[in-house]
Amino acid sequence: MKIRTKLILSFLPFAFLIGVVGFYATEISRQILEDTIRKDAQSLAMETMNELNNLISLQLENYGAYTLSGSIQETLEQSNLEFQALPDIEAHIDRIDAQWTDPSSESMRIVKSLQENDLAEDFRRNMDHYKKSYGYDIIVEMFLTNKYGANVVQTGKPSDFRQNDEDWWRQAHDNRFFIGDVEYDESAGFYSLCLAVRVDDLSGEFIGVLKAVVNIEYVIHPLKELQKIEFDVNNRRREFHLETNDGRWIYATHPFIFMQRRADSHYNQDGSVAHKTDNNMLMVQTAANDGGVLSSLGWKLVIEEPKSDAFAASNRLSRDILLVTAIMTLVSMFVAWGVSLTISRPLHELQQGAKKIAAGDINYKVATKAKDEIGSLSRVFDYMTNEIRESEQKSKHILEHFNLGVALFAPDMRILETNTKMRELFPGLNVDQQQQLICYHALHGLDQEEPCADCPVVWTFQDSKTHETVKEVQADDEIRHYRIASAPILDSENQAVSSIMMVEDVTDRVKRDRSLMRLATAVDQAKETIVVTDLSGDIQYANPAFEKITGYTLDEAIGQNPRILKSGKHDDSFYAELWDTISSGRVWSGEFINKKKDGSLYSEYATISPITNDAGAIEGYVAVKRDITQENQLKAELQQAQKLESIGQLAAGIAHEINTPTQFIGDNTRFLNDGFRDIEKILDKYNELKEAAKKDGVPRDLIEELEAIIEDCDLEFLKEEIPTAIERSLVGIERVTKIVRAMKDFSHPGSDEATLTDINKAIDSTVTVARNEWKYVADLETDFEEKLPLTPCFPGPFNQVILNMIINASHAIAEKNSGESAEKGKIIISTRSDNDWVEIRIADTGAGIAEANLGKIFDHFFTTKPVGKGTGQGLAIAYATIVEQHKGTIDVESKVGEGTTFIIRLPLKQ
Repeated sequence: MKIRTKLILSFLPFAFLIGVVGFYATEISRQILEDTIRKDAQSLAMETMNELNNLISLQLENYGAYTLSGSIQETLEQSNLEFQALPDIEAHIDRIDAQWTDPSSESMRIVKSLQENDLAEDFRRNMDHYKKSYGYDIIVEMFLTNKYGANVVQTGKPSDFRQNDEDWWRQAHDNRFFIGDVEYDESAGFYSLCLAVRVDDLSGEFIGVLKAVVNIEYVIHPLKELQKIEFDVNNRRREFHLETNDGRWIYATHPFIFMQRRADSHYNQDGSVAHKTDNNMLMVQTAANDGGVLSSLGWKLVIEEPKSDAFAASNRLSRDILLVTAIMTLVSMFVAWGVSLTISRPLHELQQGAKKIAAGDINYKVATKAKDEIGSLSRVFDYMTNEIRESEQKSKHILEHFNLGVALFAPDMRILETNTKMRELFPGLNVDQQQQLICYHALHGLDQEEPCADCPVVWTFQDSKTHETVKEVQADDEIRHYRIASAPILDSENQAVSSIMMVEDVTDRVKRDRSLMRLATAVDQAKETIVVTDLSGDIQYANPAFEKITGYTLDEAIGQNPRILKSGKHDDSFYAELWDTISSGRVWSGEFINKKKDGSLYSEYATISPITNDAGAIEGYVAVKRDITQENQLKAELQQAQKLESIGQLAAGIAHEINTPTQFIGDNTRFLNDGFRDIEKILDKYNELKEAAKKDGVPRDLIEELEAIIEDCDLEFLKEEIPTAIERSLVGIERVTKIVRAMKDFSHPGSDEATLTDINKAIDSTVTVARNEWKYVADLETDFEEKLPLTPCFPGPFNQVILNMIINASHAIAEKNSGESAEKGKIIISTRSDNDWVEIRIADTGAGIAEANLGKIFDHFFTTKPVGKGTGQGLAIAYATIVEQHKGTIDVESKVGEGTTFIIRLPLKQ
């Protein structure tokens, strides 16, 4: 059958199909229109319900904010205190509640007091504000109850004095807000909504409930405005009515009776929207169940629209479509007859040209010279063959300059073609391609008799799929690594007829990956804890040492914040300073006291560094932490040993210092004892003389005996020497007391926290305790700032540091003056305040420190003293005490032969 006949015959069903499509198009358009109208009504209904919901929510939020005002808070606080002072609160409320409707003077006085106060006046101003804004009463009544449910302030007179037996009061108490359904409020004389808000004080404690009665007109006002828009602007005949949960009408555009129940109607429910279609009307119903304040009321909004209005345009369109379809069918059949006559001949020529091109003759040009679409198609065929030729040339160019080695293989593993990069990777391919090299001969030499066991090209020819592997190849005395991928070229039966192999030299990448693996192994085996976190501090990685030290498994730690280790030993400022440091791109170092999973505490020294990307932006943090619990214990033991060593050094000197005053105190005491016995003899004779005088007179021999005793006792000498002996004894006692007091201050008990300390007094006590160490070799002078501020300090460790400095200075002076004259050296200790710091300088005129040793004097176990003369721990402990414990600084200035000055700086703010 010819094309002309086929074209005409095939068009007849098409013409019939046009008619059918036209018919169904009108029906579908009608359905779409109905769905569109329904969705539009649904959207309008839901927006309207949301507006009503927002209207009520706004009132609740306003009253919620109003409850925080000072007048409401003060009124309720005073009322609750007054009720709390009553002996029986409930009886008092019941008594007033019973008299509430009694027009007695007492009842009227209570009502008047609740209505005539500042807060009630404020309520009325609030109500008047809404009335002026809307033109009618919006808030018809407001009153406030205390936490016992009794009225405190009211604008009218509610039906009861007690309110906590009302459902609205209890729900507001329990749920923060309450909204009631539409009811007739007798005290207000309106149909209204009850809005109640719980009142809390500023600490969140319940203190009362605020209730407002809202005129229902306020709620249905948006519906009236919507009716105006639909009728006056959109010219729609839609009707609206708002119903309560039990089917009572609150508002309707057609005549209705307020709060009358409507007849039940069935709607097809679809989420929060229901719809219904009858013969004459389209209806949509939606309820406020979106979680807003109206959800608990279950109100529904129904929108109805007559079908005659809704589908008028659709009906006109249906008639027009059917008419146009019939006309177009007849015209198209005549046109098809004429077109068929012009297609056959050029189409035949095009068919012949297409066969030539399909056979691979891309240089063939179609003979037809038609000017129509078939002619254009012929020219497209010519253009296509030209593009194929150019594409082939471009592909070869790209292939030659491709950064991966590329080779084309036949099923028998013959190399059909290679690019430049492939020949660079494998110089064995740089031979005449006409030799048709076998792959494994070219790559591995003629001794290779078969393909490699893991050759991806072999696998590709076996299953016609892509395969990939990484191979090691010996090249130029080194092993190179190549990633080799093979992809099939498939025929019509999805069988591989050839394979494209791509090769990439990944030697550097493999070496880098192995280095990273070694690094990862080192990190995993490290004894130090290594933790990587994101920007918010959540743990992304932790090495096994973390698990061993903290007790948390890695699965428990990943995704957690390091705050799980917080011990409570550091305040918020400690962590704030840490975060300020690392978030600004700097490195933070310091000591933590953390808590393990089992609750035990441990110490660790941490260095936390930012991790930045190539652009310099911080992407996370890495912390390297070392458990120093045992190290700190060792430090404490070393400090204790150092203290014991110092005490041992000082013991003999302190004993000598105390022995000298106690010796002359003992001598003076014995002198006073002997003198007292002589005076006692004189007093005894005086008593005899007194008794004799009382009787008959004083015998001459008694007077002579008294004079002899006075002369023998040397009374004048005793009168002169006894006061001196007493004064010397007191001086000795004061000296012993000063030494003992200094020992007590020096031995200040340790504390976990720094205390405000008088630095001058602490240094003075230490100087006194160490006096026997320096008094024979040096004169010690103090230059204290009189009003030096109290400084946060750990007194015990600080005193130990000063003692070590004084002893070292004494030894340095003794070393310098050994073998010379007995000339003493000098030690000067001064204190000064410098803004937020206190500075202590300890200077001596000793031998000084060699410049080569200045950088090592704070190292543990470093000493320049002979064996047995020093432990090398004094200055190391001093450094740890001042820098690590007190967060201060310690520096040294020294010249050999001239002396040394140590400068200690302590911060006034920790």
